[in-house]
Amino acid sequence: MLLIDGADPEKFTDDEWKQAVERLTKAKKAGQFRSFTGNDYVQDLASGNVLACEAWSGDIANAGDENLVWVPPEEGIMIWADNMMVPNLATHQANAEQWINYYYEPEVAAKLADYNSYICPVKGAQEAMEKVNPDNVENELIFPTEKTLSLTHRFMALDEAKARTYEKDYTDVQRA
Repeated sequence: MLLIDGADPEKFTDDEWKQAVERLTKAKKAGQFRSFTGNDYVQDLASGNVLACEAWSGDIANAGDENLVWVPPEEGIMIWADNMMVPNLATHQANAEQWINYYYEPEVAAKLADYNSYICPVKGAQEAMEKVNPDNVENELIFPTEKTLSLTHRFMALDEAKARTYEKDYTDVQRA
């Protein structure tokens, strides 16, 4: 909703947030969408119970249904990241770092991307995918094009208080 309203998700004001929440609440009350769900939307899409939804690109790729198509909105898309971290007091920090580095080897990253079908950020993994699964070398859900990446936005970092406020606002929309 921030993007639809022209706000930058990486840097927006409280007023822009409120406007987006109001737009979402209005759409919910008008019946423009059925529900907020967790990750169970893929089966609803595949069965035809849902015609469109906000979805993880990897979920669409993993569904294995050629009738399901991922289409980025013209306003832009939010990019996400999974992170591997080592606790600062970890007893075996070097082992953990070695394990993380292992996943950044292009051949390993290609195997993982082939397995989970999620975006792979590792340089060289697309080339390594040729040996793993040639069908996925050009899979934009795993290796987005520069054009698609140019549409991406990150959500701004929030302090704890702001995060709680936004979570409450979102919960209020779900209950509307």
